[in-house]
Amino acid sequence: VSSINIRIPQIIPWASNYVYSLLEKSNFSASILIFSPPGAGKTTILRDLVNKLGAKSNKRYAVIDTRDEILISETKNSHCDAYISYPKGYAIELATKSMTPEIILCDEISNENEANAILKASNSGVVLIATTHASTYDELISKKILKSIFDAKIFKYFVGVNRKNGEKKYNFTLNEEKYEALL
Repeated sequence: VSSINIRIPQIIPWASNYVYSLLEKSNFSASILIFSPPGAGKTTILRDLVNKLGAKSNKRYAVIDTRDEILISETKNSHCDAYISYPKGYAIELATKSMTPEIILCDEISNENEANAILKASNSGVVLIATTHASTYDELISKKILKSIFDAKIFKYFVGVNRKNGEKKYNFTLNEEKYEALL
């Protein structure tokens, strides 16, 4: 072993301001896909977003926390149903069918099963806030595992996140879905 990386989850109270403002702008009705390369802060943004939803809104929401990284002891989750350590696709379906959330948050969509679960949840009227790995918008829309989601036009906003090494500041790029570009 030449090095060890220890991640200590914490809430950064301003991390999700940009994403939360998009939710407010849409009256909590637009689904958002957050993308970035690994380590840029997607999970940190979700963690803060969970806090903001619990503190500032009266929306019912479910958090799909497969790796037990999003919900931590400092999280305010007054209207939250949590699915911890469940497989993502199964948890999304379970939440949609049994808990009637208005919003589902999940981290790192990485296979077709998870994408199909998002598609089914969206067809039930649930707003989705999800993350995935991609360095650019072009890389994102070329991901074959997300094709069904793009074809169904689920996400209104695609938010790219990047940070320079060691910087705490997040840089966001917004791509409102332009579906004609995907055809």
